[in-house]
Amino acid sequence: MTMTKRSIAWLLALSMALPAVAHAADVRKAVEAGNARWVAGLAAKDAGAIAAVYAEDAILYPPGAGAVSGRKAIAAAFVPMLGAPLTLKTAEVKQSGDYATETGTWTLAGPDGKPADYGNYLVVWKRSGKTWLMWRDIWNSSRPPPSP
Repeated sequence: MTMTKRSIAWLLALSMALPAVAHAADVRKAVEAGNARWVAGLAAKDAGAIAAVYAEDAILYPPGAGAVSGRKAIAAAFVPMLGAPLTLKTAEVKQSGDYATETGTWTLAGPDGKPADYGNYLVVWKRSGKTWLMWRDIWNSSRPPPSP
């Protein structure tokens, strides 16, 4: 059986695409593992554990507040939320080189276990060596704003 130039080109393209697919799954797993560490830090009331998921030069964009830069300030920003029953659900992770963008939804449970608040988030992750860290983090609430 002889291979045509077209067959060789197709096989070459396929062989180059397969590692990218496997790599994309690895990035998503790393992002979801980072989210799990973040949520565990929140549940454990450990602001330092939350901040450790962020890059040193990370910026947080919380709703209704100014930007928060750096791990120390990010840790302080989460102190009022420590212990909150929050869940994250990753919808999509797209990688481009040393950066990956994650979109998803979050839900904050109330004392009765029902959702007290919920919304969307977008995180830009940055690869640092073999580790993926949050580099830019922004979220919003899907609840209507309070009446004036």
